[in-house]
Amino acid sequence: MSDSLATLQYILTAELLGLVALPITIRLFNKFPDKGWGFSKIFGILFSAWLVWILSSLHILPFSRGNTLLIIALLAGVIWALFGSLKKLASLRTAVNFILIEEILFIGVVVVWTYLRGWSPDINGLEKFMDYGFMLSSMKTAYFPPLDHFFAGETINYYYFGHYLAAFITTIAKVPASFGYNLQMSLIFGLSGMEIFSLASAFFYLTVKNESKRIPWRSWLSGILAFLFVDVFGNLHTALYYPMEKDKYWYPDATRFIKNTIHEFPIYSYIVNDLHGHVSDIPIVVAILALLSVIFLRTEETHPLKKLEQHTKDLLNKVHLEKHTHKLLPSYLPLLLVLGFFIGTTYATNAWDFAIYTLLSGVVLWVVNALTSNFENFTNKLFDIHTLASTFLHSIALVIISILFYLPFWQHLVPISKGIGIVPLGGQSPLWQVVILWGVQVPLALAFLIWLYKMTMNKYPQFREYIVRMISKLLMIDISIKKVNKTKNKSDNFSIEHAHIFMIIISLLSFLLILLPEIIYMKDIYPTHYRANTMFKFYYQAWIMLGIVSGVSTVTIWNWLNKQGIKKGTGYKVMSILLIFAASMYPVEAIYQGFGGFKGVHQSINGTLYLKTRMPADAKAIDWINQNIKGQPTFIEAVGDSYTDYARIAANTGNPSVLGWPVHEWLWRGDYSEPVKPTSQKQLRTGEPDSVGKRVDDVRIFYETDDPKEAQKIITTYQVRYIYVGAKEREKYEHFNGKKFADMDLTLVYDKDNVQIYKVN
Repeated sequence: MSDSLATLQYILTAELLGLVALPITIRLFNKFPDKGWGFSKIFGILFSAWLVWILSSLHILPFSRGNTLLIIALLAGVIWALFGSLKKLASLRTAVNFILIEEILFIGVVVVWTYLRGWSPDINGLEKFMDYGFMLSSMKTAYFPPLDHFFAGETINYYYFGHYLAAFITTIAKVPASFGYNLQMSLIFGLSGMEIFSLASAFFYLTVKNESKRIPWRSWLSGILAFLFVDVFGNLHTALYYPMEKDKYWYPDATRFIKNTIHEFPIYSYIVNDLHGHVSDIPIVVAILALLSVIFLRTEETHPLKKLEQHTKDLLNKVHLEKHTHKLLPSYLPLLLVLGFFIGTTYATNAWDFAIYTLLSGVVLWVVNALTSNFENFTNKLFDIHTLASTFLHSIALVIISILFYLPFWQHLVPISKGIGIVPLGGQSPLWQVVILWGVQVPLALAFLIWLYKMTMNKYPQFREYIVRMISKLLMIDISIKKVNKTKNKSDNFSIEHAHIFMIIISLLSFLLILLPEIIYMKDIYPTHYRANTMFKFYYQAWIMLGIVSGVSTVTIWNWLNKQGIKKGTGYKVMSILLIFAASMYPVEAIYQGFGGFKGVHQSINGTLYLKTRMPADAKAIDWINQNIKGQPTFIEAVGDSYTDYARIAANTGNPSVLGWPVHEWLWRGDYSEPVKPTSQKQLRTGEPDSVGKRVDDVRIFYETDDPKEAQKIITTYQVRYIYVGAKEREKYEHFNGKKFADMDLTLVYDKDNVQIYKVN
């Protein structure tokens, strides 16, 4: 298959899935200037993929292309029958300009990034063997969860939903998996860019008066800038270090700058091309931010939460419980269901995001429950018992809904976290290094908060009084307040909008996420890099949220300054231009280095072609396996270190090996030498302890022993169906003995280029 045909089929699949959910996004995001078009694709993908997944997980309908297409057709029919009114669809006519820009952005990013991928298409290096194997296993499975290709006999004990989404779209698009892997990364890039543009442009559009009566180029600019800040720009590392060491500069250093930590951001992820959960989750978390912003935007009218206020009080007072219960659910449940669905998806894709966005949702619900038309009532109601109680009930309901949507996933997964640790004194990051990492977004976000505070003070002099009152309540102390004149400054047409409040909340949460890794960390198996994963996942989400704020706030403040006079705000303008320039230096150098300086011949995006030149004998054997062996029978192959070419059969076929990368399985299953969690089928079947270390030894014994009975016992223990003998096996095991195979009940089914594959009879 050609690259262009594969790309076309992938894009068309995403477009068609977007049309499936379009009536729903039009209703949810009717206040957005694009009428929800920017989020229709991720909604269509997730609704369709989840329905296929849940039916398969419950063993109602196996996962296959035919069944998937049937389910999508039925889902589209139901959605369009229930929500596809002509009046709502007609509203798209007012959004044509926004839709056109979003489609150009989406298709442009997918096509350009796919083309660039031709200079570095190999599904090899870093953790691609893990990601590709998960994707292949998902494509081959009939019923979820998929088999773990690195740990024969067991299902994946990891957050695999992002890999399943790649398998789902690749299956529908009918492109080879080796193309689909690279196309999925391009699709994530394009989807996230489209959504960020939609959200950020809506924020500006809805907070600036008369924007709808002119060509909204400033809204478009907000969307483009936010997309760049989140998806394209880097930190200040390149701007500071590249001029000093041009010949030695290496772009990954910007993501490993603080010792023993990881602080990546999206463009680095797109370049290195690991299809990890935190990358697959980018379009999902942006959709969550959009859904939460809808809650704020609707509070300007009559949001369903407002209608619940009296009912919540009645419930708390245990008055007329039965009378109001039937009124409690209808007005609130639809939005809660959608938000809960998306938050539930984050748990199955990247569990760190589940915690982060559950917390954010709780804060948003709290503020919305207290939000009124003026600050005085807001600060009073924020700590009102009814507000706190209703927020608690709504948050609990949200968590329950999110769990129920993905209950089969929760039932199968044993979490890999080992608890929370406290960062010891001296283990914190040097402040100057943190400044280099966050020297772009944080100053822009802080400038926005300061500007917003000053503007609010100008129009609402009593605002300081309300801030002090709120702080006093938080600290539970009595602070004297000097009364101020509450006369509004009518000469200033500024008004604080609900979108502004939402941006304040996500800014403050981002600051918290930057601070937390200096105080606590989630324990894992890495002793020296103990807070690396915590900083990685917290920073990643802070980057996304602050990037959106930076894009919108830069255009917002520039727009306001331009109205004040030519010379007004020169300092801010110079600062923002310099920061944008500095941030743009990273992608230029990183893309150049990451794609090999664009030297040599541009290749196909077929990610497994490298096997033909790097491991030609194995490449032929892998092709033979993929063409001739159906299902997912267990193989035995050499075991080697993570991030190497070992486990190449499992990774490139999706067929499980007795053991793949030991350190990864150690992380996912709790220990190296102790019995794995959850208890393996092998241990339940044989009664013998099953551990990562035991499997390492058993594979070594199998290849080195000269006793056919001992080898046969290992085959029986792990229910091995195929034995692979190639260069890696002979290289790894110095005492390799293949003579025993002649005395075992095996059939030689493949023998080429010094590679043998035996089938166990």
